Amino acid sequence: MSIKTHLAPVKEMVFTVMFPDCQEYNSILKEKILKIKEECPESTDIQDDNTGWHSSYFLHLEHDEFDKISTFTRRACDWIAKNRHRTQAHFDVYNMWAMTYDVGDDTKRHHHFPAAFSAVYFVDVEENAAPLSFDTLTITPRNGMLVVFPGILMHSVPPTDGKRVIISMNLDGDSKEKFKMIKKT
Repeated sequence: MSIKTHLAPVKEMVFTVMFPDCQEYNSILKEKILKIKEECPESTDIQDDNTGWHSSYFLHLEHDEFDKISTFTRRACDWIAKNRHRTQAHFDVYNMWAMTYDVGDDTKRHHHFPAAFSAVYFVDVEENAAPLSFDTLTITPRNGMLVVFPGILMHSVPPTDGKRVIISMNLDGDSKEKFKMIKKT
């Protein structure tokens, strides 16, 4: 099979929303993440050139404390599909992991394809923590902020001057109820 690549200039949307009344919930999340890190100090990141600590990819299945942020993120993606893409779709988290960054830690440029959406939730970030960087956009982290973006969008975190505790997620959507066009072969 011979497949040609053609580059089309596409502007992708990045969405941010604040988790309501996040202070108490973020304290619970931070405590749980640091306990997981203490119990499993080895990073499990499949992108081995990143320097921060990385939990397993299945926090949403392993620990009930992450249910609220999972639900909030799914609802945000459902809203984005309906209100920005005019598509009725329902999204599910299929990966969720926590990361902690100490001063100097970074995440190299990467994407999350084939995820429909990826998300980052800022649990506890110091004032001088590094931004989430896209090619032409940087998002300054704030405690309680959820950032949602297409999984194919390249992004990174430069070396940080302040500590960061975050949760990342990958989500897929199901619009089969609207588009019953799948042929079973």
